[in-house]
Amino acid sequence: SLQDAANAVGDANKQLRSDLDSLGKPPTDTVDKAKSALTQLANELSANLQKIQDAIGNISGNNASSAITEVAGAVQSMGQDFQNTATQLQALENDDTWSKAFKSSESCKKLSG
Repeated sequence: SLQDAANAVGDANKQLRSDLDSLGKPPTDTVDKAKSALTQLANELSANLQKIQDAIGNISGNNASSAITEVAGAVQSMGQDFQNTATQLQALENDDTWSKAFKSSESCKKLSG
């Protein structure tokens, strides 16, 4: 149901925020830009989740198609938010401090073989 989908998005957003908060700061000057981009993403996802929940909560009688349109718009906006954040984070990739940090991290060494 739409409510189940909205709940799943909400749970995923909470998990994303928790995961991001638990990462801590990597050793780089670009950390503030990365953290800002991820915080903005989390806020935008929360706002769109609220739009979805409001649309679902206001369904009655013949306005189901309106709610579906609102939900679809919010989901589309979430997708765009993810793309924008990915672009911002990829732009930070040019900072070789990230590369050095990943290469010196024991966890990353295990993943890269």
